[in-house]
Amino acid sequence: MKIKQIFVSGIRNTLALSIASTTIGGTILGIAISSSDAQTAVLNSKNPTSQINLRLAPSTLSDAVDYGRSGDRVIIRNNTEGMDGFTWYYVKLQETGITGWVRGDLVARGNRDKSVEHRSNIIPIPPENYNGINRQGINTSSSRYINPTVNSYRKEQNYQQAYITPNIYTPEEINYFLEIALGAEFSAGSNLIRKWDRDLRIKIIGSPTPEDLNTLKSVINEINSLVSGIKLNIVDNKPNVKIHFVPVSQFRRYEPNYQPGNYGYAWTNWNQNNTINSANILIASAGVNQQERSHLIREELTQSLGLLRDSYKYKNSIFYQPWTDTNRYSQIDKKVIQILYQPQIRPGMTKSQVINFFKRT
Repeated sequence: MKIKQIFVSGIRNTLALSIASTTIGGTILGIAISSSDAQTAVLNSKNPTSQINLRLAPSTLSDAVDYGRSGDRVIIRNNTEGMDGFTWYYVKLQETGITGWVRGDLVARGNRDKSVEHRSNIIPIPPENYNGINRQGINTSSSRYINPTVNSYRKEQNYQQAYITPNIYTPEEINYFLEIALGAEFSAGSNLIRKWDRDLRIKIIGSPTPEDLNTLKSVINEINSLVSGIKLNIVDNKPNVKIHFVPVSQFRRYEPNYQPGNYGYAWTNWNQNNTINSANILIASAGVNQQERSHLIREELTQSLGLLRDSYKYKNSIFYQPWTDTNRYSQIDKKVIQILYQPQIRPGMTKSQVINFFKRT
């Protein structure tokens, strides 16, 4: 059996991060309020009809995830000092359950039964321009990762959360994410974060076996349970992902960028903002057994999410570089997938920006 073709210029060094391991109930950012100390408050504005935005980050420059109005009841889960000098509160709207950051002068706090607070050494992340280098030969239409139209968030399930909860990712998991998520195996593109900001509409082409279809459905369900902000669905029309179950001899016909020596292959396209907008996946319909093909389905669909590199580190990982037929995600695989689709991991982020983010969490 021919192993997957390897293009390696050198062994990548991984960076060991020092991450605090203390876990505090309800901690998200800044001053953490334990679940037992969560406080009820109301939104308050001089203009009772104006919208009060709930934002992704403690800054008026951050995108709004939803809004409330004066008098709406909220639960304060967190607070921090913003870079604008205001205290910002991380709140949950009681009516909808949606969470976000609200500037302190727009929140009327009630009395607290307890006053125990735990301080974390977190610094709010300033808004940045994460636009990266454009990929040659692809659609360069501009789009943003976060939809600024707040009303759209009321029309769908609220997958977006404001910040990654700290202390749930180990240095080992973060290092593996940095190795897998930055760059691409068969492309000279820059080492930047690339991910989808829309649902994946998957069309099946060719001759899959019944077990191929079962595997695909299973993988889709698993990914949907791990990611936030997007959903994967099988469709008949208007796909942005195509999975071809065809002989290897036809791979080049369906994907001109195919690299010989691979029985499974995924090619993704992204725009100038490093947002992935389409993918083409090739799965060999002959030359591999069912277990191997099921592995390829899992690996290539997962990599098309934006996790485009392989590694020699973990033999039980779906991203293991040598030939393997593993048919389940390892625990570290699940963490890598979850990290990529946390909303504060944005398309176009560099390695140093990702590291700085985790240092602040």
